[in-house]
Amino acid sequence: MINNNTVAVVTATYRRPFELRRFLECLRNCPDVKLVSICDNFGCPETLNIINTENISSTYPILYKKAAYNGGCGAGLNLAIEQAKGFLSDITHFWICDDDVNFEGDPLSPLLAAIEESGAGSAAPAITDHSGLVVAAPMLDSQNGRWVKLGTRPDEFIKHFPVKQPLPFLVCMGTCHLVTAAAIDKVGKIREDFWMLGEDLNFAHRIVAHGGGGVFVPWVYVEHLYGSPL
Repeated sequence: MINNNTVAVVTATYRRPFELRRFLECLRNCPDVKLVSICDNFGCPETLNIINTENISSTYPILYKKAAYNGGCGAGLNLAIEQAKGFLSDITHFWICDDDVNFEGDPLSPLLAAIEESGAGSAAPAITDHSGLVVAAPMLDSQNGRWVKLGTRPDEFIKHFPVKQPLPFLVCMGTCHLVTAAAIDKVGKIREDFWMLGEDLNFAHRIVAHGGGGVFVPWVYVEHLYGSPL
């Protein structure tokens, strides 16, 4: 665990209470989390019930905001970020995650360590699917392995990176993206005119260009899973 950091988890959700509950359960493994801020782009009663239940036993506050309308991923995440800022004034990092992210253990601590080590404005892990195969990773430059082979198991994938060090990326998906508050202050909000798909790539590219850069942490994995109805 990295000391002196205040991490707020932010996510936007839309009619996926089962996936959100699973994600909130995973966050219990991350001692650096100080706050969870959720924007509900639909206003699902099951989602609010889950958040109320989690708040009873959680060691950190879980904030809920129902959007006035479904403005898409970027708008929902911006609302969640602003909600978190209004609750805590000393947030150092925002951990932006999809509501259907799933993981064992604590992927947050090594992402924090990678930012501290590199001085970058953000960090991202590899992404696996339901079968455990690595299906997505930040795009690296050619020197650091731009064309790494996806669709392999983590123990094979990591062989592309014999030296255990964070690697600068050119762009990353927003599935699981840890960003410093300072980087967000520099680049501004997530663009809302994309509505869905692409806003995460644009945001990551702006951080690389103007927010201190981003690093890939290839030995850290999270699953991007779809669930069944609650």
